[in-house]
Order: sequence, then structure tokens, then C-alpha cells
Amino acid sequence: MKLYTKLTLILIFATSNLFSQKDYRAILEIRGATEEFCISKDSTFWIATKTGDTYFSEGFDKPWKYGTFKTNEYDLVSGRTFERASFFNRDTGYISGFIQKDGKQDFIYWTNDGGKNWQEVKFGKSSWIDANYIDYDGNAWMSGNSQLIYYSNDFGKTWTSFDKIESTGNMRINTIYFENTKKGIVGDFWNRIYLTEDNCKTWTKIPSPLDQKKYVRTNKNIRPTIYKAQIFGNNIIINQQNLIFWSKLDSIQWNELSDMIDFSYDKSSNKLFAISRDLKVHLLDSSFVSNWTSESNLVSAPISLKTLNGTLYAWHRAELTKVNESEFLYTPMYTLENPIVTPYVTAKATRKTWGVNGREILQSDDLGKTWYRIDLLDFNIGNFKAINDYEAIISDSYYQKYYKYKLTDDTTELIKYVIEHPLSEFLSNPIKEVSFEIGSQGCFHSNSKVIEYKLENDSTFSASKIEQQGYKTDKEKFKNSFSAKVALGILNAIDSNPFSQINVNELNISENDKNDYLKKIDLIEKDFKKGNTFDYEHGTSRYSLPYNKIDFEFYKNAVNQIDSFNNTILNNILGTRYGNWSTTTNWIKITFKNKKGEEISISNFDDMPNAWYLPWIVEANGLIFPINNIDITRFIESNTPDDFISHENKNKLAIFQMIDYLYKKKINE
Repeated sequence: MKLYTKLTLILIFATSNLFSQKDYRAILEIRGATEEFCISKDSTFWIATKTGDTYFSEGFDKPWKYGTFKTNEYDLVSGRTFERASFFNRDTGYISGFIQKDGKQDFIYWTNDGGKNWQEVKFGKSSWIDANYIDYDGNAWMSGNSQLIYYSNDFGKTWTSFDKIESTGNMRINTIYFENTKKGIVGDFWNRIYLTEDNCKTWTKIPSPLDQKKYVRTNKNIRPTIYKAQIFGNNIIINQQNLIFWSKLDSIQWNELSDMIDFSYDKSSNKLFAISRDLKVHLLDSSFVSNWTSESNLVSAPISLKTLNGTLYAWHRAELTKVNESEFLYTPMYTLENPIVTPYVTAKATRKTWGVNGREILQSDDLGKTWYRIDLLDFNIGNFKAINDYEAIISDSYYQKYYKYKLTDDTTELIKYVIEHPLSEFLSNPIKEVSFEIGSQGCFHSNSKVIEYKLENDSTFSASKIEQQGYKTDKEKFKNSFSAKVALGILNAIDSNPFSQINVNELNISENDKNDYLKKIDLIEKDFKKGNTFDYEHGTSRYSLPYNKIDFEFYKNAVNQIDSFNNTILNNILGTRYGNWSTTTNWIKITFKNKKGEEISISNFDDMPNAWYLPWIVEANGLIFPINNIDITRFIESNTPDDFISHENKNKLAIFQMIDYLYKKKINE
């Protein structure tokens, strides 16, 4: 009887007939970073990025086009570091940021023909424009590293300069908002908020939420920036360090809106929109209580929010959402100016080729020469395995939820699955080779080491070859053979329970482990008292406490709590990858090969791994799934030199990660 990967049907998840016709429109690929988009009074959209690129659309559901300013991947320096585009109406607007020519940064690009032609308009002293605000009546305010404020009342054509708010200070404004041509508010990168009643002639400083101790600045490396500030009637609402607060204007007493992550006020309709942590949209009244909540959720936390005529627009990099009390519309940002490019994942079926790119599911009828979209899911796709021309297995990007995807003539269908016995087909043939690999790849280094074991007889694997680059070349000392039963035991355990979880007892934490941890905390405390944030081995491990104040006694005394630590929380901690982007990739990997030539790999590619190098990522028969199994780590440690598994990344780090979780919970209560 043939063994196979069994995927059990649980539930029909969703159906759709949105893509019954082939959709050849490409989703706009935006080059370069930017923190905001623009919507004009005439509902045209603009985006300008730090690479010097521009994009625009004639409306919410209209195709996007490339603007006059357009770079390519070979452009290294353009003198055009755009921060934003600001359009008053369909025709008139400008681009600001760090724009330079002949060593000066004293101009913006201005247009009055909808971006067909641009001219340089000088605004005053050279400045990298950080903050910008326009109204639809032709008024505009800007500020940057010159600390001056620049004002225009003729749609950005000419500019006047106002003096620094603090004549002797070093106040770099990050956000500007004006309720009218006189009354405005600014916030800077370093905890300062000022109000004006006479259009920048005089200013009144008001305390910030941090000044009033409404929150604790736990990380001294993060600036207490005022990201956004707006006036709402007789109230102010601000974002400081990604926390939302409001206060009455005539008596500054800040109150936190702890469930909100962003907001945008529409002056024309007197509506204050806010986004809650569950990504629902709310309308807040003058008491900052929600009096309307959307039934639907945004697809992701928005990069930028804008309002126009009582409607909120949210930008999500490649999508836009339009929300008011009567509609909740979503659209990808399509373009007709280029075809769909070859997706990052492709899989040949019978007559068709599948493709995956983020949330898109694509197909090609001509072996990948041209692509069309068949679906756009509400989550990013991680694992994709083609079954045939009409069926595939997919997972979310976290490899936590798996589905069978079915395509018919008129509908698409997602059916939830549980993976069972994913290694059974591989295990139907004897294992003949096992290899252990470590490596590190970065801008200026490339190191790797591979140890191959081969089956000498039916019961023993022996080391047959060591290949290395950049690692020590002295004689390796490690156990150079192991029983085939041990290898089979690892794989059988994964096959029988592919989503196994650990409990704290499996860590076998000893008194020596606890003492090693306490010694580590003592080192961190000594370093912290010298004014440094402890960062062990230059950032290669997870021992880091980036707080202004630390209760080290808590870190020491909480050792008594770890023996009864919650197992669900433990698995969440150790099963969540570090997730930080780095130019360096480190990896540990085991590869099993059977006599049929099939392979299974188990790997960890985190640049700063968790304790015991969890989670391990298993790739078998086209499926990818994570597993919290420390027997895998112990198997590697038993059969490799000591530079494979670091002692620092075992129980000492496990204790640290558990107690650091408890500490974060304590300071956030």
C-alpha cells in the first residue's frame, strides 16, 4: 500500500467568483520608501518616493500611471529624495523632500498641468523638508532641518519664510497641521509641541503626553517623536511614539486612546476617523468616543490616512481602502503600463504554470511568458504546492494555516486543511545520507561548513566528508557516527506530530542553567550602569535590554517563576521568529536523503535565533511547516562540532526570553 501525505478537510473557508475572467493587470510596483500619499480636491491620487519616483491615478478605482519623474534600478544618486507629493487639485501641486541641485536644497518641484511639466520653485533657505501640510484653498506650510517654516498662499507658487520657533534651540519639526490660515500646531522629533494663533508669528509651547508622564519611554534608543498632530474643534489629537492621545485645547491634560493606532480628521465634514488595533474604522465624537464602527477590517495597518468629503482613504502600499458610513471599498493599485512580471514562486502543473506573489495567485498558459491573475487573497501566501492545473495547497506566510485551493470555471474555493503524516512517502524508502550544515552570508563575508554522514550498514551513519569555508580548520572533535534508529526517531516524531509543541519541563532547566542566567544578568547590569545597552557579541544573540530604566531585581527574582511558566506562551515566544531584516543571513540545516533520491530539510535561518533555535522549518514533499521540537536541536548538537549549536542559545537564553516576556508584561500593565 502506497504511503502518502494526507491532508484532512475541515471546513469550507471561502468562495469567490471575482476572477472568473483572466485579469492581466499588474499590481503597481512602487520603488522606494515613502510615508504618505496624497489625494487632491478632485480625487486624484499621487505618490512620490525617496528614489525619485512618482505615481498617480485619476481616481480611487482608476489604473495607476508612472509620473514624469521615474528612475530605474541602476540609478544610484538622482538628487531627488522625494518625501511626498502634495496636490491641491487635479492640476496644481508640488513635490518636496531632500531635493538638491548645485549643492543647494532650496526648491521644490511645482506643476500646474497635472504633472506633465515641472518647474523648480525656490522656497527659501536650503532644507530637507520633513513636515508638510496643505489645504485645498491654496495654503501650504513646510519645515525641515533649517528649522524655518515656509508658507505659501498661492498654491505653492511663491513662499515666505517664518523664523525658528526656538531661536536658540535645535527644534526639527516633524509634523504640521493648520485648522485655518491662523491657527496651527506643530510637533518635533524630540517631544516638543507648539501652538500658534497668528500663522507662525508667535508660538505657545504645550506639554506633551511624555511630559505629563502619561506613558513610560522604555527604549532610550527610540526618539519621543510627535508623528502626527491635528486640531479637532476645541481638542487636540496626536500620535507620540505610536501612542494616540487627546486633550482639550484650553486645558492640556492628555488622555490615551489605547485601542487606537491612527487617525485622520476631515475638516469639510467635521468627522474624526480612527483605526483600532483590530483594524476596524471608527468615527469619534467630540468626547473621543466611537459612535460608528465599520463591520469590515482593513487588510493591514495603513501606511497613511487621508480624508476628503466625509470619506477616509487608507493606503496599504499596494492597495487602497475607501471608507465611510455607507461604503467600505477596497482596491489593489492596478496599472496597465506593464505586464505582470514573473512571480517569485512558480510551480508547473500539467498544462498550466502556477505563480504566487504576496497575496496574488497567478497562472500562465504559455510556460510563464505571460501571466494573469486568478485570485487575490486576504493574506500573504507562504507555502504553495501545486496538485494539478486546478488545485493547490497553500498556507499563510506564518505557516500556521493551511488550505486546499480549488479553481473552477466560475469560482475559487479555499478549504481548510490539517497536515497529517507529511513525511510518510519519504519514509517509505530507507535513508542513505544525512548532512549537517551551518553558514553565514553577508555583505563582506561568506562562511559555511557541511558535514556529510552516509549509511555504512543498515544500522549506522558515519561521517564521510567535511567541507568548510571561513570556519576554523583545526581537527574537529565530535561524535562521528550515530544509529540509524536515532535519525528515524527524529523523522517519525515529526511525521506523527508535525505541529508538536514543547513544555517547559522538556527544557530540563537545571540549577546550573539558572546560575548561568543570573551571571549573564549581572554582566548586563554592570554594563547598563556604565551607560551602555547590553548587546552581547555585537548583536549576534538575543540578550538585549533596550530600556531607559530596568528593574534588575525583577530579572533575578523571576527565575523562581519559570518552572511553572505557561506552555502556550512559551511556544509563542520560542515559535515566533525574530523577524528583523538584516543584510546577514545565518543558518543551520539538516538534510535527509533517501535511496529514491528524495530530500527532507529541517532548517533555521534566523539571524538572531531563539533559544534552542526554534522554530525549526521543515520542508518535505512540497510542504513547509514550523515545528517546536528541541530533540532536533539535540540531534544536531550530538553529531556536530561545538560551533553548530551555541551554548548561549540554549537554556540560558530560554530563561532570559521567558523572564523578559514577564518584564514587558509588567511594565505595560
